[in-house]
Amino acid sequence: METVVKHIGKMLKAARLKLGLKAAEVGAACNLTRSRIYGFEASNFILPKQLPGLAKALRIPLEQLQAENGPDRRKNKKGRSEGTRELSPSVRVRSALRRQPTIRL
Repeated sequence: METVVKHIGKMLKAARLKLGLKAAEVGAACNLTRSRIYGFEASNFILPKQLPGLAKALRIPLEQLQAENGPDRRKNKKGRSEGTRELSPSVRVRSALRRQPTIRL
């Protein structure tokens, strides 16, 4: 009975170990480094452009990898993660005031 993996990194590692491959071998097949493969295995999100090579090297359907890939937490053009919201001006002022050093005479 197969278990459902909800973490793409764990899925990649399980597939690699099942095939008896080393991270360096998977990396060579994808034109990536061994450490990059280890990084993917520890992550819950992988850039979509990396998925086709990984799917081919690990013999996993691309659609399955795309379905398991987590949300993209990279910063948008405003420097915020996609899931964050704009702070109101009063919150920004209070936050800035807290960061100011107090000078005591």
